Amino acid sequence: MDFDSIVITDITSVINVFSKKGRRSEVKSRPTYGLSICNDAGQITYTQSGVRTVEDYSHAVILPKGESYSLRGDETGSFPVINFNTLSPLTDRIIAVPLSNPEFIIKHCKEIQKLYSVGGSRAKIFSLLYEIFSELSASKESNILKPAIKYILDNYSIPTLTNAT
Repeated sequence: MDFDSIVITDITSVINVFSKKGRRSEVKSRPTYGLSICNDAGQITYTQSGVRTVEDYSHAVILPKGESYSLRGDETGSFPVINFNTLSPLTDRIIAVPLSNPEFIIKHCKEIQKLYSVGGSRAKIFSLLYEIFSELSASKESNILKPAIKYILDNYSIPTLTNAT
């Protein structure tokens, strides 16, 4: 997922979900996209169309607008959720995003929660959310794509370079 191209049009709510171990819930036709992050040692497993996705301290999740899914609390924890809308469709499935710097993401989420709860600057709230998406993009690239991108940049002028290589 290309987080750098997201255009957020609205932040509809910022909530903190306390999920106990054993908690089960069904979500029908989610009204907005959501970014959910685990503050601590909690864990939630989401199931959408038979596919399981795990959220924990090292994995945030993007929750899809208009879709239905179930969730189960595997470990008790606190999960800030930022609900938002975008200019273009973002995803129709739950996506786990590996976090290389969870402390950065959690700090920004807490700041967004604080500002949102007191009617703080909309521009600052959006700025913090865009910083989170920028970090998520950098985390994903550095963990998965960085070696491939470096190889392509170093070798793109070689005429024998192929997709397989």
